[in-house]
Amino acid sequence: MSLAKPDILQNVGEMATNQSTGVTTSILDPVVSNSSMCRFVLENKGRLHGNSKITLGVIAPANKAFFPVNLGVHSLISRVVLKFGAKEISSVSDFNHFMAYRNCFTPNEENFERNSITNGTLVDYRIAESANKGFTGDIGFNTGKYIDSNGASIQTYNDLRQSPTYQIRLVDMFPFLGQIQLPLYLMKEQVSIEMFFETNAKKRYCIPSGGTDPGSVAIDPEQTKLVADYIYYPQPVMDNYENQIKEKGLTIPFLEYALITTSVSQAGGNVNMIRNVGGANRIVSKIIVMNSQTSFTNTSLYNEFGSKCGDTFSLNFKYNDKLLYPRSLTNFAHAFNQVHNAEGVPMFVTGAEYSVKNKDFLSSTQFEGLALNATDSKIPRTYFAAKLDGSRVNSTGIEVHMAMTGQGANLTNRVYLEQACILSLKNGIVTKAYS
Repeated sequence: MSLAKPDILQNVGEMATNQSTGVTTSILDPVVSNSSMCRFVLENKGRLHGNSKITLGVIAPANKAFFPVNLGVHSLISRVVLKFGAKEISSVSDFNHFMAYRNCFTPNEENFERNSITNGTLVDYRIAESANKGFTGDIGFNTGKYIDSNGASIQTYNDLRQSPTYQIRLVDMFPFLGQIQLPLYLMKEQVSIEMFFETNAKKRYCIPSGGTDPGSVAIDPEQTKLVADYIYYPQPVMDNYENQIKEKGLTIPFLEYALITTSVSQAGGNVNMIRNVGGANRIVSKIIVMNSQTSFTNTSLYNEFGSKCGDTFSLNFKYNDKLLYPRSLTNFAHAFNQVHNAEGVPMFVTGAEYSVKNKDFLSSTQFEGLALNATDSKIPRTYFAAKLDGSRVNSTGIEVHMAMTGQGANLTNRVYLEQACILSLKNGIVTKAYS
């Protein structure tokens, strides 16, 4: 029997190169900027870090206003696009609605301690107090100010009259950047990021109860910047990586979110919908369903950015000629658990926000004079999501079977399909294909 050491254990000692990394930060102005969109062009150097950020500021309106408390500065953006040359590689449509869903999975303490400063998201639930400092049992929003039975108010730095500047992370715009650092120094094409601004002025902000509507909140072009972090490894490591890619190419699997939007009409408070949402010949790993109601406006705490469901519901999905659930979902708790299974973490929302069947502990507290319960002052957050088995969808596509009762207004139904894609880098040129 040979007692020779494996190669990996031979000559263990000092490493041949310095493995420390370096980071440089560039603050880039948009190459195109107007009232409807802006475009940034990245420098082809180093490797792009996903926590690079875009800063956005607003021009102070004449009257008090604040961003939707569950969304923050993301309410300004309707669509984001990542391009390599003229090719669109990744995009998210209705980005503000998408982030309203994603923000449901952010812990409340993170919103209070960080996001209230960095992006204007303010959802942090806390037990309200009475005038004599005793707990009332009701739930209110914690902004660091005293909460009594009448609720709380925003901090001065969240008042848009102060012209605050906030940040949006690239990894929130393009989730796959959380798993890969793009090797920009190996790319010959121009890499650009485009942001399209929300065109409905009243969807950008909220106003206090009884407040005067400023009419619009304009984006300050002087504060629109891209703070790009580029990572560098020791030169031998970078050269070796480049040589490997020149020889074999680079393949990066990632996920994109395709949006299908439809107007849904109610009749007598009832909604019945069987709808094909596409996905044919794609590998779809997840489905996200939300139903916004346009009667919620800037006099609502979440504006339009939530999901309504009526008093009762029935939900199922059909793909590859079979239903996902043997029996359709009809229980809110079961639906909440399915979202947990799909995302891997629970939603940080109250029971009353998710289901009208739960006791409303928010009924007697307010925020900026607006009621916190599920009235016209705040849209619910009844989102649905399902994890599929990872098989390829046949040519028929995916059908959503959904019904509701007690839904007194028409809805806008949005379905996001999480689709598997492949990004390939060869000879400095990037291409995209579906798995």
